[in-house]
Order: sequence, then structure tokens, then C-alpha cells
Amino acid sequence: MNRACLIHELNHLKVQTGSLACMGCQHEDNCGIKGCALIRAAVEHLEVFQGFEEWLQKQAKKQATSEKTSD
Repeated sequence: MNRACLIHELNHLKVQTGSLACMGCQHEDNCGIKGCALIRAAVEHLEVFQGFEEWLQKQAKKQATSEKTSD
């Protein structure tokens, strides 16, 4: 499962607070109508990692392009 798919599926799972998917982690007070606090935090971190990875790929492409033009 790739990161984008994982983020997508976690976003669907987070709204099931109080159901069998809920782990009873003692953070239920922070879940509210937005869904599971732990899953929301995991999604936020994964999105940051994904954004950083995309930025790194763009930087690598820019560097490769600049190296080709300087040859």
C-alpha cells in the first residue's frame, strides 16, 4: 500500500470513533466530530512526509537539470 492510499484509507477510518475500529486509546475527548485523534495525527504526519518527499524530488530534478546545462 502506498502512502497516498494509506492516507485515503485512514481518512475514511478516522470517522468511526466509538465503533469497533475505535481502539479506546483514552484520547476520545479529542476526537469529537472530526474523528479519531490518533488517526488524524497520523494522517497529518504522513501528509507532511509526502510533501517533503515531493519537494526533494523537485529539488533533485532542478539539480539534475542545472548539471546538464553546465556541462
